[in-house]
Amino acid sequence: MRRLIDLRQVMGTLGCLGLVALLGGCTGDDLDTDTDTDTDTDTDTDFIGVPPTRLRGVHMVPDLAPPCDLDGDTATPDDIGVACIDLYVEYATVPLNDESGPFPFGASTGYLALPLTGTLTFHAVAYGAANETANRLVSVQVTLAAGDTKTFTLYGLNAVAVATDVSDGDVTAPTSGKARVTVFHSEITTLVAAGLDIYIGATKITDDLAYGNHSTPIEIDPATDTTVAIDTDNNPAAMEWGTAPVATASITIAADTIYDLFLVLNPTWVDANTDGVDDNDPTNPPLLILQHTASSNEPDVIGIFGA
Repeated sequence: MRRLIDLRQVMGTLGCLGLVALLGGCTGDDLDTDTDTDTDTDTDTDFIGVPPTRLRGVHMVPDLAPPCDLDGDTATPDDIGVACIDLYVEYATVPLNDESGPFPFGASTGYLALPLTGTLTFHAVAYGAANETANRLVSVQVTLAAGDTKTFTLYGLNAVAVATDVSDGDVTAPTSGKARVTVFHSEITTLVAAGLDIYIGATKITDDLAYGNHSTPIEIDPATDTTVAIDTDNNPAAMEWGTAPVATASITIAADTIYDLFLVLNPTWVDANTDGVDDNDPTNPPLLILQHTASSNEPDVIGIFGA
């Protein structure tokens, strides 16, 4: 699995910007943070007195930027990335995802353990564009205190409105034998005005969840191929799509795992190829649920809803 953000590159970038707490210098790959009184060349990576923070970025805007070829060969359908961006911190000249390639819609950085505090600004630009004001598609500020676990999410539609969210996370282990589930509502079209009740099996995991909001984390029992359903009128059997019910989908929940679920618009229902015309592909349903776990940076599509 590709790691979208390289940790040493993050630290090198932040160190050179003078943003890493206690950082003493930035020469080559040396990320030494102590105060040296000797004359030797240090190659250690010790960060004294700074409890690590955990930071994750998630990209949920299917039309934010043009598509790209993820692996650099002759593009085929299985290696096309939608809405590919580069992610920069502050005024850096090298993107944080430089060594891993483009950062596509649906992906996340995974949680990065970073020994820093303070306020950082992250900028998204189209893949390959320079980190300049005119190229910045969206920016988000994140304030980190020692020991924080935070996620910033880019969501919405470029054709309507792009928004950002910064939320606290919990990466501590769930109760033994349980799974912890959180949902983020980022579907900006049909369901933007709806408060959503979402069920996994018989368990209600959200209650009137509004657009741009996270549900309260809930612990549930593991299950294989159980039903996930979205409801807008207190009927867990189905979600209404116009006058026709929308089929539910199945999900497998593993014990001792943390799940973050993102409800989004399918890229096949927006102008994902940036040709000026919405795709609105009738062969694909309009809604997706993308699953991220605390230990991964690439999503699993666990639910598809649509007529």
